[in-house]
Amino acid sequence: MDRNIHLATAREALGTHPVKNGGHGKAVCAAATHPTVKRFLKPSEKRSGHYVLNTEAIRFEEQLAGTRMLRTTLTDMAGWELFEGYQLLQEVERNHREYKGPLKLRPCYHRSADRIRAHVMLTVLAGNCVRRMEMLTGETSNTLRKIFDRVQAHRIRQGGKIKWMLGAVPDEARDILERFGIDSLPHLWTIWREVPRRDKPGPGKALQQIGAS
Repeated sequence: MDRNIHLATAREALGTHPVKNGGHGKAVCAAATHPTVKRFLKPSEKRSGHYVLNTEAIRFEEQLAGTRMLRTTLTDMAGWELFEGYQLLQEVERNHREYKGPLKLRPCYHRSADRIRAHVMLTVLAGNCVRRMEMLTGETSNTLRKIFDRVQAHRIRQGGKIKWMLGAVPDEARDILERFGIDSLPHLWTIWREVPRRDKPGPGKALQQIGAS
Protein backbone atom coordinates (compact mmCIF):
# COMPACT_ATOMS: atom_id res chain seq x y z
CA MET A 1 0.00 0.00 0.00
CA ASP A 2 2.74 2.48 0.98
CA ARG A 3 4.71 1.47 -2.09
CA ASN A 4 1.83 2.43 -4.38
CA ILE A 5 1.43 5.77 -2.62
CA HIS A 6 5.13 6.60 -2.88
CA LEU A 7 5.25 5.54 -6.51
CA ALA A 8 2.20 7.69 -7.27
CA THR A 9 3.93 10.62 -5.56
CA ALA A 10 7.01 10.13 -7.76
CA ARG A 11 4.89 9.97 -10.93
CA GLU A 12 2.96 13.06 -9.92
CA ALA A 13 6.17 14.99 -9.24
CA LEU A 14 7.58 14.07 -12.66
CA GLY A 15 4.34 15.22 -14.28
CA THR A 16 4.74 18.79 -13.04
CA HIS A 17 5.95 21.49 -15.40
CA PRO A 18 9.72 22.19 -15.39
CA VAL A 19 11.06 25.57 -14.37
CA LYS A 20 12.02 28.20 -16.92
CA ASN A 21 15.76 27.52 -16.81
CA GLY A 22 15.20 23.91 -17.88
CA GLY A 23 15.81 22.28 -14.50
CA HIS A 24 13.39 20.43 -12.28
CA GLY A 25 10.79 22.10 -10.09
CA LYS A 26 10.21 22.06 -6.34
CA ALA A 27 7.96 19.00 -6.49
CA VAL A 28 10.64 16.92 -8.21
CA CYS A 29 13.27 18.22 -5.80
CA ALA A 30 11.11 17.26 -2.81
CA ALA A 31 10.50 13.78 -4.25
CA ALA A 32 14.18 13.26 -5.11
CA THR A 33 15.23 14.08 -1.52
CA HIS A 34 12.40 12.23 0.20
CA PRO A 35 13.78 9.30 2.27
CA THR A 36 11.29 6.85 0.74
CA VAL A 37 10.15 8.28 -2.58
CA LYS A 38 13.66 8.95 -3.88
CA ARG A 39 14.34 5.26 -4.54
CA PHE A 40 11.81 5.36 -7.38
CA LEU A 41 13.70 8.18 -9.14
CA LYS A 42 17.11 8.46 -10.74
CA PRO A 43 18.93 11.24 -12.63
CA SER A 44 18.23 11.31 -16.34
CA GLU A 45 21.12 10.28 -18.61
CA LYS A 46 19.80 12.33 -21.52
CA ARG A 47 18.83 15.62 -19.86
CA SER A 48 21.02 17.12 -17.18
CA GLY A 49 19.18 18.28 -14.07
CA HIS A 50 16.13 16.09 -14.75
CA TYR A 51 14.88 12.90 -13.14
CA VAL A 52 13.13 9.82 -14.53
CA LEU A 53 11.50 6.78 -12.98
CA ASN A 54 13.88 4.07 -11.81
CA THR A 55 12.31 1.07 -13.55
CA GLU A 56 14.74 -1.39 -11.92
CA ALA A 57 13.77 -0.22 -8.42
CA ILE A 58 10.07 -0.39 -9.32
CA ARG A 59 10.45 -3.93 -10.66
CA PHE A 60 12.36 -4.98 -7.54
CA GLU A 61 9.64 -3.56 -5.26
CA GLU A 62 6.96 -5.38 -7.24
CA GLN A 63 8.79 -8.67 -6.74
CA LEU A 64 8.91 -8.06 -2.98
CA ALA A 65 5.24 -7.06 -2.73
CA GLY A 66 3.43 -9.24 -0.20
CA THR A 67 6.70 -10.64 1.20
CA ARG A 68 8.00 -9.99 4.71
CA MET A 69 11.62 -10.75 5.54
CA LEU A 70 13.10 -10.90 9.03
CA ARG A 71 16.80 -10.89 9.92
CA THR A 72 17.72 -12.81 13.06
CA THR A 73 20.52 -14.73 14.73
CA LEU A 74 18.12 -17.34 16.17
CA THR A 75 18.83 -19.95 13.52
CA ASP A 76 17.59 -22.82 15.68
CA MET A 77 13.97 -21.56 15.61
CA ALA A 78 11.43 -22.38 12.93
CA GLY A 79 10.30 -19.67 10.55
CA TRP A 80 6.74 -19.60 11.85
CA GLU A 81 7.99 -19.28 15.45
CA LEU A 82 10.13 -16.28 14.51
CA PHE A 83 7.23 -14.67 12.68
CA GLU A 84 4.78 -15.13 15.57
CA GLY A 85 7.36 -13.88 18.08
CA TYR A 86 7.97 -10.78 15.98
CA GLN A 87 4.23 -10.15 15.70
CA LEU A 88 3.85 -10.43 19.49
CA LEU A 89 6.76 -8.02 19.96
CA GLN A 90 5.04 -5.48 17.74
CA GLU A 91 1.84 -5.88 19.74
CA VAL A 92 3.68 -5.32 23.03
CA GLU A 93 5.38 -2.20 21.68
CA ARG A 94 2.06 -0.90 20.38
CA ASN A 95 0.50 -1.40 23.82
CA HIS A 96 3.35 0.55 25.42
CA ARG A 97 2.85 3.42 22.99
CA GLU A 98 -0.88 3.36 23.72
CA TYR A 99 -0.37 3.48 27.49
CA LYS A 100 2.29 6.19 27.44
CA GLY A 101 0.52 8.28 24.81
CA PRO A 102 -3.27 8.57 24.51
CA LEU A 103 -4.11 6.73 27.77
CA LYS A 104 -1.79 9.00 29.80
CA LEU A 105 -0.12 6.41 32.01
CA ARG A 106 2.56 9.00 32.58
CA PRO A 107 3.18 11.51 33.94
CA CYS A 108 1.52 10.39 37.16
CA TYR A 109 0.84 13.27 39.58
CA HIS A 110 -0.08 11.08 42.58
CA ARG A 111 2.19 10.40 45.53
CA SER A 112 0.43 7.88 47.72
CA ALA A 113 0.82 4.22 46.80
CA ASP A 114 -2.93 3.58 46.65
CA ARG A 115 -3.54 6.42 44.22
CA ILE A 116 -0.64 5.33 42.01
CA ARG A 117 -1.93 1.76 41.88
CA ALA A 118 -5.43 3.05 41.08
CA HIS A 119 -4.03 5.24 38.30
CA VAL A 120 -2.21 2.29 36.74
CA MET A 121 -5.24 0.00 37.12
CA LEU A 122 -7.54 2.52 35.40
CA THR A 123 -5.04 2.85 32.58
CA VAL A 124 -4.92 -0.93 32.11
CA LEU A 125 -8.73 -1.11 32.13
CA ALA A 126 -8.86 1.65 29.52
CA GLY A 127 -6.34 -0.29 27.42
CA ASN A 128 -8.53 -3.40 27.62
CA CYS A 129 -11.52 -1.32 26.49
CA VAL A 130 -9.50 -0.05 23.54
CA ARG A 131 -8.56 -3.60 22.50
CA ARG A 132 -12.20 -4.69 22.87
CA MET A 133 -13.31 -1.82 20.63
CA GLU A 134 -10.73 -2.84 18.04
CA MET A 135 -12.01 -6.43 18.11
CA LEU A 136 -15.63 -5.37 17.70
CA THR A 137 -15.02 -2.84 14.93
CA GLY A 138 -12.05 -4.32 13.10
CA GLU A 139 -10.37 -0.89 13.19
CA THR A 140 -7.25 0.28 14.98
CA SER A 141 -7.40 2.76 17.85
CA ASN A 142 -5.73 5.44 15.71
CA THR A 143 -8.39 5.03 13.03
CA LEU A 144 -11.18 5.24 15.61
CA ARG A 145 -9.70 8.44 17.05
CA LYS A 146 -9.44 10.06 13.63
CA ILE A 147 -13.07 9.21 12.90
CA PHE A 148 -14.54 10.37 16.21
CA ASP A 149 -12.35 13.46 16.50
CA ARG A 150 -14.59 14.87 13.76
CA VAL A 151 -17.67 14.50 15.99
CA GLN A 152 -18.12 17.74 17.91
CA ALA A 153 -20.66 19.33 20.26
CA HIS A 154 -21.56 23.01 20.05
CA ARG A 155 -22.53 25.16 23.00
CA ILE A 156 -25.74 27.15 22.46
CA ARG A 157 -28.13 29.22 24.57
CA GLN A 158 -31.82 28.41 24.31
CA GLY A 159 -34.54 29.89 26.50
CA GLY A 160 -31.97 31.38 28.85
CA LYS A 161 -30.36 28.00 29.41
CA ILE A 162 -27.04 26.73 28.15
CA LYS A 163 -27.37 23.57 26.08
CA TRP A 164 -25.14 21.41 23.94
CA MET A 165 -26.03 20.42 20.39
CA LEU A 166 -24.47 17.57 18.47
CA GLY A 167 -22.73 18.48 15.23
CA ALA A 168 -22.60 16.47 12.04
CA VAL A 169 -21.76 12.79 12.53
CA PRO A 170 -19.75 11.22 9.66
CA ASP A 171 -21.09 8.09 8.03
CA GLU A 172 -18.01 6.14 9.20
CA ALA A 173 -18.79 7.05 12.82
CA ARG A 174 -22.43 5.97 12.39
CA ASP A 175 -21.33 2.61 11.00
CA ILE A 176 -19.06 2.01 13.98
CA LEU A 177 -21.79 3.02 16.44
CA GLU A 178 -24.11 0.52 14.81
CA ARG A 179 -21.52 -2.22 15.42
CA PHE A 180 -21.71 -1.31 19.12
CA GLY A 181 -25.50 -1.51 19.02
CA ILE A 182 -25.96 2.30 19.31
CA ASP A 183 -28.64 3.47 16.90
CA SER A 184 -28.19 7.22 17.34
CA LEU A 185 -26.61 9.89 19.55
CA PRO A 186 -28.63 12.52 21.44
CA HIS A 187 -29.13 15.66 19.37
CA LEU A 188 -29.51 18.08 22.30
CA TRP A 189 -28.68 17.89 26.01
CA THR A 190 -28.23 20.26 28.95
CA ILE A 191 -25.72 18.49 31.21
CA TRP A 192 -22.01 18.74 30.48
CA ARG A 193 -19.50 16.91 32.64
CA GLU A 194 -16.67 19.37 32.20
CA VAL A 195 -15.93 21.36 35.36
CA PRO A 196 -16.85 25.06 34.93
CA ARG A 197 -13.81 27.26 34.50
CA ARG A 198 -14.63 29.37 37.57
CA ASP A 199 -14.69 26.22 39.74
CA LYS A 200 -11.35 24.94 38.52
CA PRO A 201 -8.55 25.38 41.10
CA GLY A 202 -5.82 27.86 40.36
CA PRO A 203 -2.16 26.82 40.02
CA GLY A 204 -1.42 27.38 43.73
CA LYS A 205 -4.48 25.53 44.94
CA ALA A 206 -3.89 22.74 42.44
CA LEU A 207 -0.36 22.27 43.80
CA GLN A 208 -1.75 22.11 47.35
CA GLN A 209 -4.26 19.46 46.30
CA ILE A 210 -1.58 17.43 44.53
CA GLY A 211 0.68 17.67 47.58
CA ALA A 212 -2.16 16.60 49.88
CA SER A 213 -2.77 13.49 47.76
